Amino acid sequence: MTIDVCTKFKDTYFEYKAKAEGGWKLTTNALFVRLDSFLERCHDILHLTNTIVQFNKLEKIELGGTKGKTLTESIQ
Repeated sequence: MTIDVCTKFKDTYFEYKAKAEGGWKLTTNALFVRLDSFLERCHDILHLTNTIVQFNKLEKIELGGTKGKTLTESIQ
């Protein structure tokens, strides 16, 4: 939700900047440096939590077959 809000904020800024008469003389990079860094950290956290969820799913896997027990123990 945080990523969506920040992205919408930037989109709204660019939308109104395009509509403004006379133009805004602000450099976009300087304006959004901290917000972009925050968004990058949010994406990193999202990736990390998705990885944790995937590894937690491996905890419950049981393989069948003649080597199933050995493979299951190897995964765990």
